[in-house]
Amino acid sequence: MKDYQAALADANQLIKLQPNDGSGYFTQSNIYSDLKDYQAALGDANQWIKLEPKNANAYLSRSIIYKDLKDYQAALADGNEAIQLQPDLAQAYSVRSGVYQNLKNYQAALADLDQLLKLQPNDALSYAIRGILQYRLKDYHRALVDLDRAIILQPNDAIAYLLRGDIHQRLKDYQAAITDYSQSIKLQPDNANVYFSRGVVYQKQGNYNAALSDYNQTLTKEEKLAAAIINIGYIKYEKGDVEGAIQQWQKAVQINGKLAEPQMAIAVALYAKGEQEKALNMAQAALRLDKSWADVEVLKKNIWGTRLIAEAQKLLSHPTIQVLRTKE
Repeated sequence: MKDYQAALADANQLIKLQPNDGSGYFTQSNIYSDLKDYQAALGDANQWIKLEPKNANAYLSRSIIYKDLKDYQAALADGNEAIQLQPDLAQAYSVRSGVYQNLKNYQAALADLDQLLKLQPNDALSYAIRGILQYRLKDYHRALVDLDRAIILQPNDAIAYLLRGDIHQRLKDYQAAITDYSQSIKLQPDNANVYFSRGVVYQKQGNYNAALSDYNQTLTKEEKLAAAIINIGYIKYEKGDVEGAIQQWQKAVQINGKLAEPQMAIAVALYAKGEQEKALNMAQAALRLDKSWADVEVLKKNIWGTRLIAEAQKLLSHPTIQVLRTKE
């Protein structure tokens, strides 16, 4: 009921009545964790372990608190202790895997998820998480296998479809990506990120009208998503609406002035219009923020259209920009 103060009062009374029973400290520790008072939660977990030093769940509970406190080494030590005391404690592998992920030790995180799934072979969430890790490690085919399994076990998980769509997009299986994104939208129609992702695929296919529709849907749900605003600018430019494109990129700069991408796009458009000095100044500012935008391959990867890339190559060949690129 989220009446935490009443809950604390009862937990405190339980401790008074049974001061040598760890359950009261366990309960009180959980309440403090819900209140994000992690130091108080830690104190109770310490007392619980003092009373029950062989209780694997006590160490697991403290490991979760240390994880919340971002003390990952302490969290890892307690996770190890919990597993040593009770090797079949599935949640301990889940928590320790999360700690390893925070430490960017993805192989160890995967090993713990492997063990967890041996203990709980129908855990859809763990398959999805393992799929995400494999995706980060660029093992896309194994990631797909895990997300397929997660969706079989939990067919109404919108996020699993989104993730699988991302992998299909990475593998350039665009129709499969669209199918998954569409299913994710059906299950979770208010998620701006799914519309954006589907819009990117449509744009890669050259289906600009469908892409614009999805980007506009994205912005109705998250009006300051700069990536969608920038991409609309790319489509407008390819369609010949140069001023409309520049306006889109200016909006993105207003949202985040540290974004090099829209500044570089504006510079290219201005250069093509003959506003050379203004274009060069803006291009230099953009490249000081992020020099990678002087690489045509980066432009292609970020779905700049053929017309915009052709104009970008003219700007990038200017001696002023060449000197800046050499210095960098």
